[in-house]
Amino acid sequence: MVEPFSEEYNTHAAFKKIPLDALKKLPSPMNLICVTPTRIDALFSDFKKDGYSVRQVLHQLA
Repeated sequence: MVEPFSEEYNTHAAFKKIPLDALKKLPSPMNLICVTPTRIDALFSDFKKDGYSVRQVLHQLA
């Protein structure tokens, strides 16, 4: 969870074009959750023509 009205919270609100005044008027603050994926499974059908597997797994590097 990102602390409401912290620098990170305000930056994301500006990116999404949500005015801070509107967020401050809400009865409870809108929650912002920061997620860091550790694994992504994807299908890339174009890879098959190049001889690669269509199923690709991307892991977060430590």
